Amino acid sequence: MHEILESENLGVEHGGVEFADTLDAVYYANLHLRTPNRILLRVADFPALSYAMLISQVRRVPWEYYLGFAKGYDLRIRARTSHLTNRRKITEVLASGIHQRLHKLGLSSVLKEGSPLVFQARIFQNRCTLSLNTSGVPLYKRGYRTHISEAPIRETLSAGVLLRCNIGNYAAIIDPYCGSGTLLIEAAMMLLKVPPGLFREFAFELTPFFHEGKWSRFKKRATSQIADSIPTMLIGSDLDQKIVGAARHNAKLASVSNHIGFSPNDARSLDYRAFMSQLGKKLIISNLPYGKRSGARSEVKASILPFLERLRHTSPGCDFAFIMKDPGLLKLAGIFPISTFPFFNGGLRVTLARGTIPYS
Repeated sequence: MHEILESENLGVEHGGVEFADTLDAVYYANLHLRTPNRILLRVADFPALSYAMLISQVRRVPWEYYLGFAKGYDLRIRARTSHLTNRRKITEVLASGIHQRLHKLGLSSVLKEGSPLVFQARIFQNRCTLSLNTSGVPLYKRGYRTHISEAPIRETLSAGVLLRCNIGNYAAIIDPYCGSGTLLIEAAMMLLKVPPGLFREFAFELTPFFHEGKWSRFKKRATSQIADSIPTMLIGSDLDQKIVGAARHNAKLASVSNHIGFSPNDARSLDYRAFMSQLGKKLIISNLPYGKRSGARSEVKASILPFLERLRHTSPGCDFAFIMKDPGLLKLAGIFPISTFPFFNGGLRVTLARGTIPYS
C-alpha cells in the first residue's frame, strides 16, 4: 500500500530507519511492519543552544494536535554532545513549554510518569528532536505470546530472521527447539499475511488526530487479505511437553494454530528422514540453547552436538538457519555455514548461521 519501503523515501540512521509520509503511515506502519520496536512520529526539530532557546521553541510546537484533552503525558530524554545535558532540567523546561502552549488554548495536560502518550526528546550536537511514540508498548509485544519459554526470542527479531531466510521459498519448515513457538508463529503469520499488529492496541489511538473510522478501514482491508491456507508445512517440537502446550496456546491466540504442527520430541532423536521425505525445498530453523549460566557451555555442547551430528547424517541438502551463542559448534559437527550475521538477543551477542547441510 504505502511507499514507505521505497528506497528514495528512506533514510537509514543508527538504530533506526527514517521515512516521510502522510499520517496514514502511522496506522499502516504500526499494523503491518514486522521488525521495528516502535514507530516514532517526528513532532519538531530545532536548534537548542540554551534553555531559553529550548523553551521558546517548545512553545511553538502544536501540542494540542498530539495531546488534545489527554490528562497526562510522559517524557523520555536523551542528551549528549551538547550544551544542554542535564536531563532533569531539560524535562522541567519541556514540561513548562508544553503547559504554556496548552494553557493559552484552555487545555491542560501534566507530566505524569507511566502515561500512555510518551514523547522522546533527543538533544544531540545542540539540536533537539521531539518525537511521539505512536506504538506505546514495544511492537514485539504482538499480544499473542502469553506463555514464554526459558530463552525466548522477540517476535520482531524472529520476523527479521525469517525475512532474511526468504521463508516463502520453502515447502516445509521445522523448528526442533521451538520453545514457546515464536519463530513458527511469526512464519505462519507472515505466510498467511496476518498483520503483526492485529491483536493489540496502540498509543496513537489516544491522540486527537486518531480517526476510528479510518483505523477500522485499515484493519478491515488487512483482514480481507489474510489467506485461508499456506503451501508450507510448519512443524515444531520441544523436549518439554509443557513448553509444547505453551506454543500451542500462543499459536491459538495468534489464530494460526491450524497451520502449525507442534509435538513433544527430543531434537537429538527426531525422525528427520521423514521430514526430508517431503517434497520441495526444506528448512530447519531454530533458536538453539545458549547456556547462559556459568559453566553451562559444556552442557550446551553436549546437547547441541548430537543434534547437529544427527542432521549431518540424516538431512543432507536441507537448508538450516540457527541462532547460536557458539556457531563454532557447527564446524565440530562437520557443518559449515555459508553466511553468519551477529546480533543481540536479550542482551546476549548471538549469531544467525545459515547454510546447507552437506552431503557425505
